[in-house]
Amino acid sequence: MTEHALSPGPTVRFGRLEQRPLLLGLSGAQTACVGLSLTLAVAGLYLAGGAGFAAALPLSGPLAAAGLLRRDGRPFVAWLPVAGHWALRRAASQTRYLTRPRPSTPVSALALPGDAARLRLLTGPATGAALVHDPHAGTLTAVLQLTPPPFLLTDGPAQQRLVDGYGRLLATLSGRPGLTRIQVLERAVTEPGHELRAWWQRNGVEIGSWAARILTDLVADAAETCERHETYLAVSFDTRHHRAGRRIVGGALAGAVDTLENEMRTLAGAAAAADLTPGSWLHPGALARVVRTAYDPGQLPVDNTAAAATTATAASWGLAAGPTCLVETWDRLRSDSAHHAVYWIAEWPRAEVTAAFLQPLILMPGVRRALTITAEPLPVTRALRDIRRAKVEHAADTAQRARLGQVHDEAAAGEADDVIRRERELAGGHSDLRFAGLLAVSAPTEHELTDACGRLEQGAAQAQCDLRRLYGQQAQGFAAAALPLARGL
Repeated sequence: MTEHALSPGPTVRFGRLEQRPLLLGLSGAQTACVGLSLTLAVAGLYLAGGAGFAAALPLSGPLAAAGLLRRDGRPFVAWLPVAGHWALRRAASQTRYLTRPRPSTPVSALALPGDAARLRLLTGPATGAALVHDPHAGTLTAVLQLTPPPFLLTDGPAQQRLVDGYGRLLATLSGRPGLTRIQVLERAVTEPGHELRAWWQRNGVEIGSWAARILTDLVADAAETCERHETYLAVSFDTRHHRAGRRIVGGALAGAVDTLENEMRTLAGAAAAADLTPGSWLHPGALARVVRTAYDPGQLPVDNTAAAATTATAASWGLAAGPTCLVETWDRLRSDSAHHAVYWIAEWPRAEVTAAFLQPLILMPGVRRALTITAEPLPVTRALRDIRRAKVEHAADTAQRARLGQVHDEAAAGEADDVIRRERELAGGHSDLRFAGLLAVSAPTEHELTDACGRLEQGAAQAQCDLRRLYGQQAQGFAAAALPLARGL
């Protein structure tokens, strides 16, 4: 066996989740809660002694608890905006979405629930691709289907070449004027195995040998859990300004569409240079199929090329893209034929890992899930400003700890080292990207969803990732995790 075959492949290292402490490891909101609690307690004690302290305790106690206690890795005070927004939405009946099927007429809306209802579906005049317009955010989004190479089946040098190519792709994307967000969506789609069984019946050779019997059994087993993987690259551009502050040529939406279609050719070439096999930019019918099968996995699969056969077909799929029924609860979501749960990857591996560290989350037979990684390019001036602010906050927190005689905090020191490493990479000419990872898992029943969530959490532990369920944000999180629309939270 050669040395290359023994090579574990390229390694990567991720930064820690930034906490941005203000005082003694507490955030600004935590410091405010604890400070107000102490102020009330001291004022009551000073004004009325023990009776005043007891009178202030019903208010100062919950404030102190909100600032000091934590749940699921977050302080209680950080849960207040989430819980308040959830309560308002529930009171306004915005956690349920019901609609009736309508005749197939050409429309320009995807008919999505929640804040995604404002999205409009346009068709590029030159490419025929689907362009999703968000009039509120002022963005246009296009989606490219990719066929990645078999990364896990290649040796170390080949994996290093693929990782370098992916880095060049990110550098190319982040350097395009006006680009606001990049999304890579990889989803596993379970399908009926009737096509595999039919192919084996037509082409299989039954010679009675043990090898033929084993192969027949394998085909039967695979047909029960037939699964394919789909990968999409969604890019979102600002329709109003370039990152340098110049207006897009034409100023209007038509000019922005022309500019985006010109950029799409460059981006497809960059994906091909990164050893990714670019397919076609999704047309309205194909995009509607992806959206529809995300909300309704029981929908029969529709081939992308078949969906593009006629304009009427694409229009009808655009009408049927959104769900007909959606019920959101605190920790899960139900739409049409499936139950869903959405997770946020709060912590990436803290130790140095190989580039294939996500294998336990990618190879999960029998679980329908979607993995989304979004990246937002940061301008150099803004990135340097954030780095300077973070360095000042960490330095002030360290000095305060030393003044009070507290022990050295290795976690805070690691975060400070990550900030310095980020500054060095930025000074070396690298782009600064803000990453986020989301996982959506779907199942036909609640019991199967619970089992799938358990397998997903187990796979995340093997990948050294810290998963946190998006409580109170399931509908918005699902649109960002399972749909190739370059949405954020």
